[in-house]
Amino acid sequence: MSMFIKAVVSYTNKKGQPQYAYQLVQGIRTPDNKVRHKLLLSLGTKWSLPKPQWPILVERIEDILSGQNSLFEYDAEIDRQARQIAESLRQRGWSAPTDVQTNLQTVDLDSIEHEPPRSSGAERICLHALRQLDFINLLESLNVSNKDAALCAAVVIARMLHPGSERETLRWMLEDSAILEILELHDQLPPSLDKLYRLNDLLWKHRVALQRALFERERDLFSIAATVVFYDLTNVHYHGRADGELVLPR
Repeated sequence: MSMFIKAVVSYTNKKGQPQYAYQLVQGIRTPDNKVRHKLLLSLGTKWSLPKPQWPILVERIEDILSGQNSLFEYDAEIDRQARQIAESLRQRGWSAPTDVQTNLQTVDLDSIEHEPPRSSGAERICLHALRQLDFINLLESLNVSNKDAALCAAVVIARMLHPGSERETLRWMLEDSAILEILELHDQLPPSLDKLYRLNDLLWKHRVALQRALFERERDLFSIAATVVFYDLTNVHYHGRADGELVLPR
């Protein structure tokens, strides 16, 4: 399972306020199918990277450790911290897990079976954009559960890549796309059609808060100044025929 950053209470100050320590951990699935967190690196109590950038930092660390070239250009500070953390992990003997077998096996090509392929590339790009906008965390701050927030992200990505009805969206999720696997929702019961209706109602309910927060986040990301655009809708004309004479448009 992938690594992530979490904050744990280190101590409580004299005012009763919790003070946090930050850790880079990895989810490990135990033989009894439970998940525990394995501490990879302690980041200390003075680590101050904003929470919306944590997933981006982890993504960059994983790219460095796996030797993969990134599709995106990262912020200089995030890239610096990622390289520093990756080097610390290497010095501790940590290496990316691999399922590659060193021995060779003979395969009967006529016996190979495969399922229809499903898309994942465009979904990952859309999810990267939503993470930069802090979309899932924003929904969780509105008291939406983690699972429902992730499903809302899947619904939004479906609207971006395959616009259609809720029924068509559900079919696309289950048959054509790997979005549920990417969001780590594939090991749960698949969403029902009624669930998608409720999620759309949920997004509509929080539309004002979402629009405001996403607008501010986008302005912050791209340093966009607030502008107001006015459209003139008064230039309307009519044309037709009356008494056999052509009426020119005005």
